Amino acid sequence: MGSARTDMDENYRIRFCTETDADEVASMITTTFLGHDEYGEWAHMLMDGTHPAGPQHTVVAIENSSGAVVSAIPCAPQMFSYGGIPFPVLNMQIVATLPEHRENGLLRAQVEALMELAKKEGIQALIVFGIAGFYPRLGFHQLLPYMGGITYSASHLKRFAASTAPGKIALRPATSQDLPFLSRVHAHAAQRYLVSFPFSESTWKWYTFDYMERNRELVRIITQPDGTALGVASFGYGENEILVTNLELIAGVSWLETLPPILGCLMDSTSALESFYLALGPSHPAYPFLADVPQRRMLSTMGYIRLVDPASFLRQIAPLLEERIARSSICGYSRVVRIELYYRKEGLVLTFEKGKLVDVCSQAIEGYQIECDRAEIEMPEGDFYRLLMGQASVDELVGHYREVNTWNGEEGLAAEFRILLDVLFPKLASNIYVCT
Repeated sequence: MGSARTDMDENYRIRFCTETDADEVASMITTTFLGHDEYGEWAHMLMDGTHPAGPQHTVVAIENSSGAVVSAIPCAPQMFSYGGIPFPVLNMQIVATLPEHRENGLLRAQVEALMELAKKEGIQALIVFGIAGFYPRLGFHQLLPYMGGITYSASHLKRFAASTAPGKIALRPATSQDLPFLSRVHAHAAQRYLVSFPFSESTWKWYTFDYMERNRELVRIITQPDGTALGVASFGYGENEILVTNLELIAGVSWLETLPPILGCLMDSTSALESFYLALGPSHPAYPFLADVPQRRMLSTMGYIRLVDPASFLRQIAPLLEERIARSSICGYSRVVRIELYYRKEGLVLTFEKGKLVDVCSQAIEGYQIECDRAEIEMPEGDFYRLLMGQASVDELVGHYREVNTWNGEEGLAAEFRILLDVLFPKLASNIYVCT
């Protein structure tokens, strides 16, 4: 087993794993999830070399007296996108602690160990899709929409699909030769979202060919009759239902002309069909065309994010922020702007020169800021995250919190800085596709 990293107290220690830990970690996770083998099997794949993640991104808590693994967080490094700018994350795939070892601070210690690892590897954020309400106590913010979508009546959808003559498109299973095309399609689709997870060629290879053999049949290339590739559709079958988790077209292809025959092909793939679930996130180009079809909105699951270093993240996305300034009413903006985030020991200092974000740094906050030394922008940390991740506008947040004076005291937020925040962080849709 790997060497110890952090001694919590005399009862436990925290460390990262090697491949030899895979069996024990998988067994502990299966036990934690009451015999659900799929969780243990997935953890094993993340650690035994099957998955690209590798065991070095799994952190565990060891009970000193027995030497046993009693808590584990297997993680997968992934490359997310923020407005088209890539940023690396660690996705906490499974979080498990044996019941008799809970309430001992093990998860907090493991998360802090992951934060240290992320800093060393240049990773910008930890993310997790887990129990609602639990992760804020570990410094996470629930801001990443995952799946969700709209369920349609299959009988009514068939009428919509019949509006186009058959034979306009075909669906064929994806092959390894399609990997560059799949990556390009996902990169194009990611442009409509603020935060997304566009699959690279290696991710598509894992998901389509290495993970589960059945995915080879369920990831289909959308083509013209002559074989010209137009897009991709990923789908599965439930009880009398088709579940579509990915539906994208390349640039220059009309959704108006292509969507009806795509849906027709998908519905022709099964005979017993009552509902059709487009699990394509909170917004998607297909939805407006189906506005008249009887439907039921399915809310997205909201995942959690914790930035490793907010200043570093802002420096990484600086080109996008500068582009927004250049297109705005404050083009050429020059000023040093201090942001105080309540409940954090550090604030942010942003230095703008002629529309360029030339520096972002953290600044320690020592006690209450006296009136003459107040920051230009003061807000709760959670509000800043909501702005940054495009989940709320400045007006929405200020209107909600203004009565309790949590934004810049009784004076409120000055017009200049309200405009600045509006320009830098507009409210935009995000969607995270399957995170495996």
